[in-house]
Amino acid sequence: MKKTVLILFVVCTLILALPSLSFAQNSKIHVNVNGEAVNFDAAPFIENNVTYVPVRGVFEKLGAKVVWKNNTKEIIVYKGRTVLVLILNNRWTVINDGLVNANATPKIVNSKAFVPIRLISENLGATVTWNQQTQTINIVQNPVDDSGKSLLPLYYLKDRITRTESVSISGTGMEYPDKLLVYQPSSEEGIRLADLEAQQRLLKDQIIAAKEGIENDKKHIIDGSGTEDLLAIDEENLKQLEPKLVSVTEELKKFEESILKTVSTL
Repeated sequence: MKKTVLILFVVCTLILALPSLSFAQNSKIHVNVNGEAVNFDAAPFIENNVTYVPVRGVFEKLGAKVVWKNNTKEIIVYKGRTVLVLILNNRWTVINDGLVNANATPKIVNSKAFVPIRLISENLGATVTWNQQTQTINIVQNPVDDSGKSLLPLYYLKDRITRTESVSISGTGMEYPDKLLVYQPSSEEGIRLADLEAQQRLLKDQIIAAKEGIENDKKHIIDGSGTEDLLAIDEENLKQLEPKLVSVTEELKKFEESILKTVSTL
């Protein structure tokens, strides 16, 4: 009888301890980004050999932005030209223009959104390694060559869009009005943004942001794809636009740097 009671006691103790052991295992998971520990408001966990972390925290340290769209249950992570769209309880993930079966879905646990850490980190150009001994995920951002890309997000001002036939560029200087200058090569008017006589070519598919235009609006961002289409966008749809990068020519590098100083203060 005593043996039976003892066995039952041991079995019950083990059963009660299982959830705690599971929680302890998950609570030991640590995440370092570029050598810096990340603190979470909810513990990361492992499910089906996939590590999930709260959506906020890690990816901002990689220079990305995270947007939650409640109406579509989408988590959008973007950095530069890379955009990932993850949908709750959906294995299919949009990565840039492609659809990928990620075999891991975003989850809501205790009202917190969790996402697969390796999927997003690696697509943001980072290297992910796992240290079994310390139960630590190490994420290191790899150098990215942005020399051919613009680092300048352009802010959309509906009442400050204007057309221009030319912009004067001389040496490192540039003359521009206090508005956004938009050139659309396919427009019927055939208006030019800039005529670089010295180089005997045009600046095409470019948007140049004038200083005053940027200072007066901090909300809307565009990529310059079609003046008429942009002007027709209503305010609600406009808010959904994500920042995109616009390539710039070498002639505009110095001008871009001066605008970046203004943007950084917004």
